[in-house]
Amino acid sequence: MLEKLLRIRDPELHRWIADVIRIAKPAKIYLITSEEDFEYVRQAALRNREELPTRYSKHTVHFDGPRDLARDRKNTRILLPGGEKIPFINTYDRDKGLEEIKELLKDIMHGREVFIGFYCFGPKKSPFTLHAVQITDSAYVAHNENILYRVCYDEFVEKAPNLHYARFIHSAGEKDENGWSKNIDKRRIYIDLHDYTVYSVNTQYGGNT
Repeated sequence: MLEKLLRIRDPELHRWIADVIRIAKPAKIYLITSEEDFEYVRQAALRNREELPTRYSKHTVHFDGPRDLARDRKNTRILLPGGEKIPFINTYDRDKGLEEIKELLKDIMHGREVFIGFYCFGPKKSPFTLHAVQITDSAYVAHNENILYRVCYDEFVEKAPNLHYARFIHSAGEKDENGWSKNIDKRRIYIDLHDYTVYSVNTQYGGNT
């Protein structure tokens, strides 16, 4: 894992991943670097019972928790410095928001496997394509992203440290007996425009993660 990560010559990326690991404390890390990793992620989602098998060998099903079925408009906020406001947009003071979300992230991945994926939003090599890195403790979320987006670890290797990318941190948080996010009252989706980072905790719904 470390060898693959170090092939991306971006000290800032390494620092950010290390910070997330230090705060959230996952037990294991898996890097998604090619389509060869897809089956491992899919099987992890089944092992964790985030997805259930069906009569069709390549089809699985996932059920969201009944309290986590839609976008959380109240707790989805744009973080802005100094309490700046944007008309008609749910904003929050950046310093307060980061302090809150980092407190929620403490030990939240303890004992879990975390998945780190490198994605393209668009065709590889296109000047219009956007890039992103996702850290999540949900194999279901990683499985979704492997279907929705192109894995482009190779572009990170080729273009770093001159590649601009968004950063996503997600944790389902503590789960109930059904495997659903338990602490919905602590569900947060904070978007930090300054660091181009999205924080998402205590939720499993795709639109929030």
